[in-house]
Formats: sequence, C-alpha cells, structure tokens
Amino acid sequence: MSLFSFAILPDIHFHPSADPDEATHDPRALSVVEQILSTQRLDALVQVGDLVDHEGIGRFSREQPKKLAMTLEEEWKMARLGLARLTRAARTKFPRARLFSLEGNHEKRLGAFEGMHPQLAGLFDLPKQLGITDDGLARWVPTDSTGQLLRFVWPRNRPGCVVPQIVKPDGFDPYPEPGATIGHGWSHGQNADKQTADMSPYPGPIFMGHSHRLQQKHAKRFGVGNAPTAYILGTLGRLTPPYVGGKPTGWQQSFGICHMSLRDPMIYQVVIIGITDGKAIGPDGRLYKSKA
Repeated sequence: MSLFSFAILPDIHFHPSADPDEATHDPRALSVVEQILSTQRLDALVQVGDLVDHEGIGRFSREQPKKLAMTLEEEWKMARLGLARLTRAARTKFPRARLFSLEGNHEKRLGAFEGMHPQLAGLFDLPKQLGITDDGLARWVPTDSTGQLLRFVWPRNRPGCVVPQIVKPDGFDPYPEPGATIGHGWSHGQNADKQTADMSPYPGPIFMGHSHRLQQKHAKRFGVGNAPTAYILGTLGRLTPPYVGGKPTGWQQSFGICHMSLRDPMIYQVVIIGITDGKAIGPDGRLYKSKA
C-alpha cells in the first residue's frame, strides 16, 4: 500500500443509564461510525480519550447520590463492549489494524478518585477493564496524566516505514521527524484550534478532541516549512448531556480519517465526517443512517 490510513474517534463518554435522558453517549452516532469504519482500509484506529464518562465519581456528582446507581464495573463493561465493536469494524478490511486508546480527563477522574480514597489505591487497572492490552495490536496511551502524545512517525532512515511513538512535547528535537500527532486535548475553549496549532512543535497534522467543537487551524510561523495544522474533532457523545444544563454552543458530532503518503508524509488528506441526527455522508459519498 502507498498510504498509511487511520481513523480518529473523539470523546464518546460511555455511561449506562436506565433513563435515556441521563445517558452521556449517543448510540445513534456510534452506529454511523461503525458502518463507515467497516468500509475503510485502515492501518490504525485511534480513540483520543474520554471513552468512558466516569460520571459517578466526577466532581459534579459528589452531592448527588443517585449518580452512583450505576457501578464503575457497569460503566467499564459498556465502554469495553462498545470499543470492541468499533475496533472490529475498523479491522473489516485489514484485521491487523492497530488500536490506540488515549487517556482523557474523564479517565483521569479515576486517579483523582483513588487519591480521595487511598485505601483503594492499586485496585483499578483501567486499560484491562476496558479490554485494552498491549499485545502488539492494542496500546493504552496515558496522555492526560503524563502529558504524552501519540505520533505516527516516518523515520528519515527508514523510508516507507511508519513507527508509532509515545512522546512528550517538551525537550523536542528542533528538527523533528515528520508525521501525524494525536493527543486528548490542550484546550477546551473556542480557540482550541489556534492554541493547539501554535503549541505543537511537530510538523504535519495534529488531532485533538476534548472541546467537543469541530475546528481547524493552520499555524502561522514565519520561515518554518510544514507548520502544523490542528484538527479539533467534535464528540461522539450526546450534544445535550445532563450535566451541561442545556444545549452547549458550538458542539458537533464528528470523527476523522487521515490518509498519509508513505513516501512523503507531508502529503496527506484529512476527511472530517460530521454526524447530524444519526446520519452522515461517508467518504464514499453514501448516506449512512443509524441502525440503533
């Protein structure tokens, strides 16, 4: 193959609830994503974090005991099964496609919960609970608690080869190797795209979630070739989660697919698929409708 292709899924926020109005994930959006993934020949699937909501242990729920009605185990089971379905769809045309699941701020809630209850320290293995084992085809990337990023790098001494790397943006090489960069999110505001593009030390596309807004910005750096372009993906969760108290401004359901040339990784195409009311037009021009 002359291309390296990967899909990027933003925040999903799996959270089971007996009351549909209390759920934070959106089965309709996920049904559309699953259908479109199965049509693509992908080398990797990247979920950028906030796979699980952890609403019951979040600070917004501390004074609301009913939020604890769903156990952590139930929440993890839903996320585990949901991620498995998406991964199977992504591997339809290439069974060896790798899965990378990044830690988001909602996964980080578990560490904060352990900090408040030190007697529970060491009892939770979140990657295992989510079915993510480092077996060569799946990898957990602790982005939010360690500040690391996932990069797909084209090493200069290995033309035509793509190497996944886990890196920290501080202390970077002034001439970093080209590639694609993925993290959970550096900003939650309306200028997340500009801040991400300006902060990225790496050439090429950089993908983030976290803000739930769909944004794109190219960094302006005088005298610097291949300046980064930030793609802030939206969300695959509900647009009206109960903790927001209304419809948030500017939120959009979407996910991305990126194709990069193996010979020249700075030649790439990013396709952003927006989802509206359980419907989306895929890269093949077909209209996909939710089966959920």
